[in-house]
Amino acid sequence: MASRVWACALALITFLCSASLIEATTISLPVAFDRWMYPFNATPGSRASGSLFGSGLSPSFDDRDAQIILGFDMAEAAALSADHALTAISLQVTTAADHTFEFDGTTDLPSSYINEELDEDVGRPIELFGVGTRNGYDGLSLGNSSESNAFLESSPYSAIPGVFRSSRSAFAAAFIDGQLTDVSNAISENHWAEPWAIADTILSPGIAVPIETALRFDLPLADESIRRYLDAGFDQGELFFALTSLHTAAQAGPASYPSLYLDAGGISLGPTATLHLEFEPVQAGDFNHDGTLNLH
Repeated sequence: MASRVWACALALITFLCSASLIEATTISLPVAFDRWMYPFNATPGSRASGSLFGSGLSPSFDDRDAQIILGFDMAEAAALSADHALTAISLQVTTAADHTFEFDGTTDLPSSYINEELDEDVGRPIELFGVGTRNGYDGLSLGNSSESNAFLESSPYSAIPGVFRSSRSAFAAAFIDGQLTDVSNAISENHWAEPWAIADTILSPGIAVPIETALRFDLPLADESIRRYLDAGFDQGELFFALTSLHTAAQAGPASYPSLYLDAGGISLGPTATLHLEFEPVQAGDFNHDGTLNLH
């Protein structure tokens, strides 16, 4: 018994000493798929920018009308995760228009989109979600997949011509009752789900956002549903996110919503999306990768 206690104590001391020497490894992955998911996008997969706005709760269009879908090749990250634990993940994008919207780094009440007087601050947030598919598509692909039923960067917006509500083949999604669910009409259909992350920046709230401002989304790794989604992306070697906003878009007048740089088929006009991941080595004795020593 005494020998076991001493062995455990020695293992603990070794673990704590080695933990102090841990150096984090950070990798940055360039975007491999960026699609402006909007019904009137005539050049899918090859645009220089994509905007984010809502329909004003029009019954003919999705609440979250103009979305952007981003995809990343996770091969490097997946290889690193074999003996490293993921400790942080963030997405960075860059604005492509000057002073068209005010920065809001907080989630707004769903009711404030119905009655704007209930909005407690200036502006609307830019939101990050997962991605789901429909219309016969079984997930998304960067183009490396042999599956013929994967949604690609240039795939049609919908399989239902002339129908623009609840018809997009790839959509912003969140977990509701354990199921990855379309949140494009979360307000009008009363199934609100909190965004997985909200864009943050160095600007103060309410400030008009200049062109080429970096926006960052930090994903909460403690959320089990989101962590499962990320793990699935690691396993599949491809990870996808959707960006949305509910900024109002008027048919006339200057733009009043965010616009972000896209890859433009490899000829981008500004910084495109980047996924940043931070890892720490898994320590001997930390069998479940939770950062603590498991003695048995």
